Amino acid sequence: MLNIAFTGNAQSNGKNLFNNLKVKDGLESNQVFEIEQDSIGFMWFATNNGFVRYDGYNMSVFRKDRERKIALPNNEITSVKNAKNLGLWIGSYEGLIYFDTKNAQSQLIDLGGIREIRCILNQGDSIIWAGSSEGLFKINASTLSYQLYNQQNSNLGSDIIRSLYLDSKQNLWIGTFNGLNLLSKEGNISYFNLKQNYKEELKNNLVLDIKPYSNENDSLIWVGTETGLVLFNTTNFNISVFNSTNTNFENEVIKCIYSKKPGHVYLGTDLGFYYLNTFTNSIESSFHDPFNNYSISNNVVWDIFEDNSGIIWLATANGLSRISDNQGMFKFHPVYSYIDNNITGTQVNDIYSDKKGTTWLATKNGVIAKHPNGETESFTANNNSKNRLVLNNINTISGDQLGRIWIGSAGGINIWDPSNNKMHTITSNFDLSQGLRSNYIGSFIAPNDGSFWVSTWGGGMYKVNGNFEKISEIRFEYIANFNTNVYATDKNIWLKNDDRIFSINLNTNAIETSNKLNKTIATDNITSLYTSKQGVLWIGTHNLIFEYNTQTDEIKEYNIFTGRDSYIYNLIEDKNGNLWGTTLTSIIHFNTGTKKYETYPKNEGIPLDYFLIESKAISNNGNIYFGGNDGYISFNPNDIEKDTFEPKTLITGFKVNNKKIGSLSELGNKNNTLNHISYTNNVVLKYDQHSFSLNFSSLHYGNTERNIYAYKLEGYDEDWNYTSGIKNTASYSNLSAGKYQFKVKGTNNDGVWFDNESSIQIRIKPPVWASPFAIVVYIIILQVLLVLLITTYRNKVQWKEKIRTITLEKEKNEELAKLKQQFFTNISHEFRTPLSLILGPAETLLKNQKLDKPSNQLLGLISKNAQRLFSLVNQLLDLRKIELST
Repeated sequence: MLNIAFTGNAQSNGKNLFNNLKVKDGLESNQVFEIEQDSIGFMWFATNNGFVRYDGYNMSVFRKDRERKIALPNNEITSVKNAKNLGLWIGSYEGLIYFDTKNAQSQLIDLGGIREIRCILNQGDSIIWAGSSEGLFKINASTLSYQLYNQQNSNLGSDIIRSLYLDSKQNLWIGTFNGLNLLSKEGNISYFNLKQNYKEELKNNLVLDIKPYSNENDSLIWVGTETGLVLFNTTNFNISVFNSTNTNFENEVIKCIYSKKPGHVYLGTDLGFYYLNTFTNSIESSFHDPFNNYSISNNVVWDIFEDNSGIIWLATANGLSRISDNQGMFKFHPVYSYIDNNITGTQVNDIYSDKKGTTWLATKNGVIAKHPNGETESFTANNNSKNRLVLNNINTISGDQLGRIWIGSAGGINIWDPSNNKMHTITSNFDLSQGLRSNYIGSFIAPNDGSFWVSTWGGGMYKVNGNFEKISEIRFEYIANFNTNVYATDKNIWLKNDDRIFSINLNTNAIETSNKLNKTIATDNITSLYTSKQGVLWIGTHNLIFEYNTQTDEIKEYNIFTGRDSYIYNLIEDKNGNLWGTTLTSIIHFNTGTKKYETYPKNEGIPLDYFLIESKAISNNGNIYFGGNDGYISFNPNDIEKDTFEPKTLITGFKVNNKKIGSLSELGNKNNTLNHISYTNNVVLKYDQHSFSLNFSSLHYGNTERNIYAYKLEGYDEDWNYTSGIKNTASYSNLSAGKYQFKVKGTNNDGVWFDNESSIQIRIKPPVWASPFAIVVYIIILQVLLVLLITTYRNKVQWKEKIRTITLEKEKNEELAKLKQQFFTNISHEFRTPLSLILGPAETLLKNQKLDKPSNQLLGLISKNAQRLFSLVNQLLDLRKIELST
């Protein structure tokens, strides 16, 4: 594993920096006895309050409870070992269980009563060896039948079994309360007294651990006892003993052993953690320091375990400690001083490496010169007049062509001349023709043409003129009201001022700017500038690096993602022409040929909290320096290699409506499986479960905050979402019913991407009123309604047609009746006139009695009938009047 470095002088005890996990980090108990990693990458810890699964972010605790969900007879877990089918064998003080990691189901193994299990060994998933305080159990993993070996039936040295090792010849080595035993593959038992005559007052010799000499050779085995470490030859039975008589052990009780390579062994004791080189008989020790957060978490070390990425874990009496087997490519150099015998850290504001190889550090507490021969020289305001500074708070430091060191503070300029060991001081005199207008020095700029420039805060920018060799004759030419420490040089000086980039011609002092460049950068905060040997201006901003061709005005931009929103600082070019830079908490390597980048997030166990802007340097031999809070780092780009460990990215947690889901069966529906979310490919949710969140992890444990993740929910997200290990959660709310596919992929701790995508299908069922059955019912109802509507409409049209026909017929009939009435009226009028003409003469003749009687009778008859006819005609006319009035 690659750490940002950060070895070296940072430790108070030993060479190791430790990352610790304690109760405050989620452990349920401070006592951790054993560590295991399952086949998909989860870490498991045996504690005195249950056993724990760790995914790099969260602890899941399994223990005996009132509901008896776990078949644990006791929560004091002594051992945890892998079993087949992603299971675990769990040993406790009151028995042995088999635990299925997929669904948290467990089974208590019947060993004929309550048994205090102290160690477990899995022999090919067919035989399980369990060491107890009553002897050694040989268990058939399929039938769970067992055979017991003890002092009475097998001549074991003791019934108390504390350690087991199966060698390559299938011989079982047994560590007991009273020495080492061998159970050969033929079934014979032998006893070996490793203590011999050492400490005769101690009658027994507890064997706490047994490990092979190396992974390739177990003809020799390491045996950890309470009286020291023993190297045991399994062929001729010779022993070599390492104890307090011949080795610098503070404690002889060797509780655990880990052998990385032949002759090199890690040891955990009752007092400290040791690294022993048997070839040189040298030993390095690490102890708990209560005032150092990066020391081992406790001096009692119960187990040493290397995970699949090479990280070494220590189980201690106060949590877990982690170290990397490969610390050192980036080296951390703490910078501190003593005030009243107390260590005081300080910021490294700027760094300069001169031609002689001396590294000059501008700090909050003066200047430190680290010479190639290892000597250190300090310059402060408290020194004597020969090398005294104006102020201790140094903002910037640089060198000129004459080998002098320019030191800028808030009190002006100091110039150290090493040729005559003399310190010079220049402060503002407000002479507009030759002096500085501000004592607050922001930066020194030393272009390759030999000129020298000074930028101040509040006083503008100056070019140094006059007789440069004689400091008393130096003059400062005011150039512009530029106040900055972000700059770069080639044939021009490029600088940032008010979030714009300007250039100053070194020959004419003319100030220019590129409207195109500034328009492209727009409102992005410019945090770094650097000009390469090829004359390209590189610009660092918010999550971006811009490449600006100063000749063609061409601009290209490259996205830089470190797992969080970041500004790019401290761009500098290495000897290979590639760029290095920092964010507040990461180092960036940008390949200028391929345009690809790599990130190296700062390890959480490093005292350097953050990098400072424009605190950078490169030495003649190619070493690069970045300064920060409480120190700086150094590295040679040729020595940097990415960690190639390929982790598995898994979905590790699931919440629905903000409720944590353990077994998927808790969701109901068609989730019939008892499995955890990590072991399933699909989930069915109800409509009212449409808000959920998923946790994920790449299972690379050096520093999970350095991992980067990309995730998306197909069917909802259009593009990948990127996040860092600080926020390893994807949350969605109020999703519509339908099918979704959640995908996530991740990097290792060094930001290297792999094809390790994990996915799960999530189906959100619609509500009852929107279910498929309801939709079918809705369709049927709709069809019925359509039929009714069509039928009603057709009937309506038919009725309308009938009514129209009837209306037309009625109108025709009325028109005909009207015509008839009009005809009769007209005829009546025509009858009335002649009748009036008939009646008048007839009545006149009747009144004239000169007519004979027959004639008179005839006239009467005529008059009578005419009157009758006239009356009928009048009735017709009256009827017509009535009809017209209605």
